[in-house]
Amino acid sequence: MAEEITLKEQDNQEAPFSQIDENPGVEEQTIPPGTIPPELEEEESTFQRVEEEPQTTQPEENKKFFDKKFIILVSALGGLALILLIVLILLIVFKKEEKSISNNQTFEDNASMSVTKVKQSALDLVVQKANLLYEKGDIESALELYNNINIFNQSLSSYNLGVAQMKQKDYTSAIENFKQSLELGEHKVAAAINIGVCYFNLGDREKFNYYLDLAKVYLPQDSKSSLYNYYLGLINYYQGFYPEALQMFMRSSDINSYQDDSYYLGAKIYALLNSEKNAIDFLQKQENYEASLPLGLLYAKSGNYQKAKEYLEKASKIESQEMRSKIALALVELKTGQFANGAQILKVLYVKDKDIGSKYYNIKTRLKRNFSNIDIAQQNFAKRLITGKQQIYDLLFYFAPYRVFDIKQSMELITKADLGNFLQGYEYENELLVKSKALSGVNVELSHAINLAFNYHLREANQELKNLSEIYHAHDVIHYNLALTYAQLQDYNNAYKYFSTAYHLNPKNYIAGIFAIYCMDLAKKDYTKLANEFLENLQADNTIDQNHNIYKYLLYLVKSDFAAIIPYLDNLSNVDTPLELMFTIIAANGNNLDMLRNQKIIELKDLLNEDIISNILYFNSKNMNLDIKEYAKQAQMYFLTTKLDYDSLFGGAGIVKDSYVTLMQITGLLNHVRNDIKKRLATSSKNSIGLIFALAYVDIFAKEYQEAYTLYNILIDDYKIKDAQTLFLAAVAAIGSNNPNSAIALLELARLENEETLEARLALGLLYHEVQNLEPAFFQYEKVGNNFESKFFTFDIKN
Repeated sequence: MAEEITLKEQDNQEAPFSQIDENPGVEEQTIPPGTIPPELEEEESTFQRVEEEPQTTQPEENKKFFDKKFIILVSALGGLALILLIVLILLIVFKKEEKSISNNQTFEDNASMSVTKVKQSALDLVVQKANLLYEKGDIESALELYNNINIFNQSLSSYNLGVAQMKQKDYTSAIENFKQSLELGEHKVAAAINIGVCYFNLGDREKFNYYLDLAKVYLPQDSKSSLYNYYLGLINYYQGFYPEALQMFMRSSDINSYQDDSYYLGAKIYALLNSEKNAIDFLQKQENYEASLPLGLLYAKSGNYQKAKEYLEKASKIESQEMRSKIALALVELKTGQFANGAQILKVLYVKDKDIGSKYYNIKTRLKRNFSNIDIAQQNFAKRLITGKQQIYDLLFYFAPYRVFDIKQSMELITKADLGNFLQGYEYENELLVKSKALSGVNVELSHAINLAFNYHLREANQELKNLSEIYHAHDVIHYNLALTYAQLQDYNNAYKYFSTAYHLNPKNYIAGIFAIYCMDLAKKDYTKLANEFLENLQADNTIDQNHNIYKYLLYLVKSDFAAIIPYLDNLSNVDTPLELMFTIIAANGNNLDMLRNQKIIELKDLLNEDIISNILYFNSKNMNLDIKEYAKQAQMYFLTTKLDYDSLFGGAGIVKDSYVTLMQITGLLNHVRNDIKKRLATSSKNSIGLIFALAYVDIFAKEYQEAYTLYNILIDDYKIKDAQTLFLAAVAAIGSNNPNSAIALLELARLENEETLEARLALGLLYHEVQNLEPAFFQYEKVGNNFESKFFTFDIKN
């Protein structure tokens, strides 16, 4: 902000508080002396201004002045004479003022820089008019008047001309006018500082430093001025001595005319020191500057996004701040998961200016910090565990049974202790299928694929079932099992297609219909038509008790209507399969029926004693009321001493890795798990692909991104595993290892394999945004929509 003498206007330039971060720190930092304030690189105006301090005229001189004025006016005889006499009066007045300044020793203001006003003088009226024109935006007319005033006071005119020219970014002309003011011996400190800042904006650091040093040289001349501390604060500020500058501004904050300036500059310094709370406090104390934009940015940086939106929306109504505030508002929308809203704001700006991606704020895509920070992971850990649709659906997919044509034959072919809990025979009459000679052979092939899934070779099982579906494309059982493997692998796009096919092949395969709706919900697909069809078929089925059937109540989960499931809980009977137990646990948890939930969790653990998910649910039900530190300590002891079937971690359902790795992360045992997998990989040839998958996944959470990236490349290149999920996780590792171009390539390959998940879409959107390829970024943001919380990705602001 440029210095001014007779001008006390408001400058709407905002401080560049541009770091919008997910988990910002507020601790103050020490900035090395001699560094240039970062905002000088963005803002071309200084924060200085000079205002005359009030001075009084001695009674004798006032009397003498008016006596002469009366005599001169009485002797005026014509228009020409009157003009000449006014000029004469002005010259006499300025002569007397100079004498008053040099002789009067009672003033404590800065005599070397201030110019005392001539009250009600012709000059004062012209200056006021020039100021008014300037404030109204008529810069050209204001500059013309300032030039005219130069006839009477060259120093005042030169200085104010410099101020105006600085605001117009005409730094070369401003320097000449400030130098004239400096040569005339008026307001030397202010002029020297502004010359330095002009040179800074012209890229001449050497002269910038020279004139700041010159201001220091002149400063002792103003040692008795009330503005001394303010000037010293400015010099320290521009030379990068921020704590020292802050002290000086605090000392000068009691000067009424400069109180707001001191608070505003103090706010900028606190922002530079990452003390957002103090910066906000100072900005709110001052009244002279429109601070909506810096307040919005500061609230955003401190994580108070609601307040940030409030101030940024207000700032967007100010023409000079419209683009910057709207870009910041769009980034806040993205930060809060309102991706469609953010895209819409950016698209409107993009139509006006194709370069908005490089203006003000660039972004850097990164992984969320809870991947590598135990404290943050513990803060974000939800001890109720059964929260969010994806987790609820994944639990139901995990405990859902596979289906076979001949259960007796299948049980002879499949080796698993608790086989009966996860295998269901074909229940519906199908005359064509029963008479088919191929029934036995199909069942053998189907059982072999299911055996792979039961022994935690889920990807291999998925591939065999996919091959079977292409041969026996009319069998709903095969499509259902294939869909279930996709769902357990968390590939919801493929899962809903095959569940839907299974349901349409056999409308009595209700669990396929329900699961198709779940997967469509996760993939943000419109499931309305399928849900209506499902309800019609269910209500028309006379073989089902319409008042109490699990399928109707399972559908309520789509709308998160847990209260509607209470009648099912009131009439529980024969709840003995893992799927039924899990549904009861979810329903009880959603209705805060903790005793019922915990009772059914115990039954589930008794049924599946070594199952990782069952044990996680059991441990959590026993310890969820502990504080997170004690919870983590108890988890360490439980999972280090309990016998579990860890093979499911290496090749089983995705929810096993998600739940177990998250729990190990908050306990601090992640490296223990990582080392155990490495030992298994080195000594065992069994399920090596599954071990590589597990190690790569754990590496992401252990912040071993480069190793994870290498392992996923081995899976993709050497083992030719190129499913969308593997390519996506490889992209996650690439982002973690700061390789955005590889991440984009991997995500684009994933698109060829399968329609993007919301996580993949978001990653692509952020990466395209980062490299300023904005149109595809907008497209991806809009597809992600609003109210989406990513598990993996966020971004930082970089300038």
